[in-house]
Amino acid sequence: GTRARLKLLLATLHQPRLLLLDEPSASLDDSGRSVVGSLLRTHLTKGAAVLATNDPRDLEHATHRLAFDA
Repeated sequence: GTRARLKLLLATLHQPRLLLLDEPSASLDDSGRSVVGSLLRTHLTKGAAVLATNDPRDLEHATHRLAFDA
């Protein structure tokens, strides 16, 4: 969990205009998910984030959704 938080922090440190995230909260506990949510909300107000996930809890941070059916 700590490693995942650190990776996300480093990814957002230089304020990228586009942030691509693949299941950013997959290995995190509830506290870690809260940190990810806070970082995503902050980043969304300053730029764009693209989130790929299968976890419905991550979808609360989505502004748009694209679903692929098998």
